[in-house]
Amino acid sequence: MSNKKQTAVDWLEAYLKTYTSFNLHKIIEKAKEIEKQQIEDAYSSDRPLLSCFEDGSAANEYYKENYETSN
Repeated sequence: MSNKKQTAVDWLEAYLKTYTSFNLHKIIEKAKEIEKQQIEDAYSSDRPLLSCFEDGSAANEYYKENYETSN
């Protein structure tokens, strides 16, 4: 069992795959890309001093550890 959090876009993707017959793959991938950036930005903005000394890798690692799935 995974401890990963489900984002709103992940939930929407699963819902649409279950209840619709058309493919929204490109739209969903773009939404996930935007959502990932928002999560990483929020993580970094909560740590302003730390973000001065790094290249964003901590925010990306936070996203991977908490949200990224192997779909």
